Amino acid sequence: MAHLPGFGIRLIRKGKAVVANLIEDAKSLPPVPGESSDSYHKNKNTLLEHVNTSMESHAGIHELIGSGDLSVMFDNHRNHVNFMDTVFLLNNFELLARILPWVYRVYPARGFSHDYFPLAMHSWIAAVGEVIGARPGAPIVEIYRWIISRHEQLIALSGESEYAGLPFGMNSETEARLSNFISLLVRGDHRECLSIATSMVGDPADVEKLYLSLLQPAMNRIGQLWETNKISVAQEHLASSIVTRVMAVVFSGIGPAGKKMGRAVIAASPNEYHEIGPWMISDILEMNGWEVRYLGANVQPDELQGLLESFRPHTLALSVTMPFNLPRAVDIIAGIRKNEALRNIKIMVGGASFNALPDLYKTVGADGYAGDAREALRLAAGWFEDIRE
Repeated sequence: MAHLPGFGIRLIRKGKAVVANLIEDAKSLPPVPGESSDSYHKNKNTLLEHVNTSMESHAGIHELIGSGDLSVMFDNHRNHVNFMDTVFLLNNFELLARILPWVYRVYPARGFSHDYFPLAMHSWIAAVGEVIGARPGAPIVEIYRWIISRHEQLIALSGESEYAGLPFGMNSETEARLSNFISLLVRGDHRECLSIATSMVGDPADVEKLYLSLLQPAMNRIGQLWETNKISVAQEHLASSIVTRVMAVVFSGIGPAGKKMGRAVIAASPNEYHEIGPWMISDILEMNGWEVRYLGANVQPDELQGLLESFRPHTLALSVTMPFNLPRAVDIIAGIRKNEALRNIKIMVGGASFNALPDLYKTVGADGYAGDAREALRLAAGWFEDIRE
């Protein structure tokens, strides 16, 4: 997995038989023992070096990746080892099964041959055997061999298009507006995008509709276009920038809420640079009477704990888009739980890492999961009512 823009990743969710079979098959894989996962974690940089060297020296590598530039392949290897480290830490092979078809779709769209994938997996197997050793490495090798055995199935799944990202009940007029808005984002016409957005907002209640029926599905579609190499990384970043500008302008016209609720901190976990989702949650909570501290991207644990201790929020919302950043969220939540002064804070998580696996929040130690800003508001309000009763 190379550079991954904010809304690029879409975990497979729908219940088609072929998808369900892959997921159920993955869930039956034996757990990786702690000794093996710890060894993988401690040696992941050495494993990465071995695989890079092996793949770079392969005689046909430029044909396999469709380019003389090896940087995308090296980025993919780095993100792969971090992702697999997460899978082994959590022993969550459903997460693996949902990510793999996405990887098989994104890289061939950028010129990679499907034949690259089993070759790379064999390189990881060889590296594990050499660096970790046969006995502790055996459970990990079993997972890599399972991936290789599902190669043809993953190719078939990579062609599935299951990411419409549209709210239920969207009518033709709304769909036409969305399509127009996406075209304007790709062209970089921020003024016209702002005009469409402001025309939808007559009172504060309309902001939630704007966010969830236009901006969020638009960015989902932008992510699909990036996945299939229809737009560049620069165009994806431009679209994200326009959406954040639109949100800032629209929200600046919203007055203070009449009711008073609790206090909330909204943040993206370390190494996360995807801000639109948590920003939406921050705005929606504030509009509904919450006192909010929005910290943005890549928040470091010590800085977050310091703010939590001084602000004493009722709720913390933590966003994780990329699955290989889940261990950082686990560490943050564990640190908060160990702090006696923060033990009453309710923690919700969200982001693409959780969207197809809503029960994953329990594994990382959170109290709940929110799929969007509306769900975050409902969850936070419910917790706050429990406190007041």
